[in-house]
Amino acid sequence: MDEDDGTLIDRHLDGDRDAFEILVHRHGPALLGFLRWRTRDPILAEDLLQETFLRALQALRSYRHRDRLRAWLMRIARNLVIDQERRRSGRLVPLDAPLSAAEPDGATLGDLLPAPARWEPEPQVERRELAAAARAAVNRLAPVQRDVFLMRQAGLSFKEIAKTQDCSINTALGRMYDAVNHLRRNLSDLQVASA
Repeated sequence: MDEDDGTLIDRHLDGDRDAFEILVHRHGPALLGFLRWRTRDPILAEDLLQETFLRALQALRSYRHRDRLRAWLMRIARNLVIDQERRRSGRLVPLDAPLSAAEPDGATLGDLLPAPARWEPEPQVERRELAAAARAAVNRLAPVQRDVFLMRQAGLSFKEIAKTQDCSINTALGRMYDAVNHLRRNLSDLQVASA
């Protein structure tokens, strides 16, 4: 039988080193998925994941809401991303940098500039364009809507999302509703344009 997060926290605080590792394996993939979406940089996402667990480990003794661990970890991760975005704002992007850090071998800004025509198989180009349009649509969401959408994709419940964003469940649901409608409008426009 799997132990709940509260039991594992207690075991860790009692000196069981394996207990925290179980928590990392349980919650790490969802956090990493969220961090990769938000940072668009897999290496930075890994660094922020480690920092999230380090900060959680340092504050675990004072943490009281043991049934809401994932929401608490997500809040730490989200705050780290926001801090990172503040530090990075204003940096110039080189022309050969990938448009998506998640796809280091993907298209670059230089690829978008006029260049001699080159042949690419049409389906591959369409898939790449659709993926880029979907990423762009998610990135255009208001930050609170984007966070709700990404947290939900990472598997958090609306209750956990509400706790992470320090809002009511209805507000979290409303933000998700707005995010989905925004994405539908943007992606349906794309489908109509490509038809």
